[in-house]
Amino acid sequence: MQIIGNKYTEKDLRDHLTELGYFGRSAKFLKLELKAIERPGWVQVFEFHVQAKKQDGDWEQQFGLCRSDERNNTFEVQLFSSQDRYLQAFRRESEDMITHERGPRHWSFGPLMAVFALAIITAIVGAIVTSAATAP
Repeated sequence: MQIIGNKYTEKDLRDHLTELGYFGRSAKFLKLELKAIERPGWVQVFEFHVQAKKQDGDWEQQFGLCRSDERNNTFEVQLFSSQDRYLQAFRRESEDMITHERGPRHWSFGPLMAVFALAIITAIVGAIVTSAATAP
C-alpha cells in the first residue's frame, strides 16, 4: 500500500514513454515508489517497473529511475532492461540522499548487543536471587 500517491510522477513517466516511441497511456506500472529524497524534499528519486507497448505492437518490460527536482522543474528518466544495471544506477543517483535501505551495521553492534543482553540477564538473575533471599 502506497502512502504517498505518485499520480503526477506517473503522468510524467507516461509522457516520457510516449516520447520514446511507446504507447505511454496504455503502459502498466507494476511498481512506482519513492526510493530516495534529498533534504528539504525538493529532489526525489523514484523507482519504477513498467510494461509498455511499443508502437510496433510488442510489449516490453522496463526498469527505471526518475529523478525529479521541484526547484527547477527537471525530470530525468533512466530506463534499464535488467535489474542489475538499475541497482548500480540507483546507488549512484541516491548517494548522500535519505533512503530506506539499510547500510551495513557498524563493527561495534555485536559487542554492544552482547553487553546489553548480559546486563539484562544479570538484572533478572539479581531480581530472582533477591526475591528468593528475602522470602520467608
